[in-house]
Amino acid sequence: REVYAVNTRSGDQRWTTELEVGDDWTLKGYVVAGKNRVFVSALKPHVFTGMKDSQWSGAERLFALETTSGEIDWDVRLAKKTLSPPAYADGTVYVGEWYPDADTGRLHALNASDGTNIWTYETEQGAVLSPTVAEDTVYISQGSEFAAVSRADGTQRWRLNIGERTGPPVVVGETAYLQTSPGHNSDSKLLAVREP
Repeated sequence: REVYAVNTRSGDQRWTTELEVGDDWTLKGYVVAGKNRVFVSALKPHVFTGMKDSQWSGAERLFALETTSGEIDWDVRLAKKTLSPPAYADGTVYVGEWYPDADTGRLHALNASDGTNIWTYETEQGAVLSPTVAEDTVYISQGSEFAAVSRADGTQRWRLNIGERTGPPVVVGETAYLQTSPGHNSDSKLLAVREP
């Protein structure tokens, strides 16, 4: 499972890093760039536990690679599964997680320099998806709700019941623009949500 760095002016390949994960692992989403590191998620879709193996079972790892060399600086194994790429801002990586058995979710704030946990936000509303950072807030989709969480300590500021899953928002000033039911174009809507 390889990650490439390419010079944007010449197209020359600067480095290639092969992540040491098993053949049944895949890299998913996209690479997220930080100040000195890039972050890549790897997913193992199925884990056999002797019980019913469902499409939602699996394991997840988040890798941090140095931007200059591609060397793996650290990696974190998450307890359950992420369904969307992380977000980065000002030295912190925000990763959403889903616990399918209970249909609950978590948002982790990780120190980008070493992967240690700064805080964890928990919700019983479903999977935490599409973390997006704007100013002092992390916006997330949690189940069928759209929510705002403080970047400082992970406390929930507000939540809004949308009635369906939403994609990552685009935040401009005090308004967040988001698509409902992403990937299902016939059912999708575009919503504008203003900060309360």
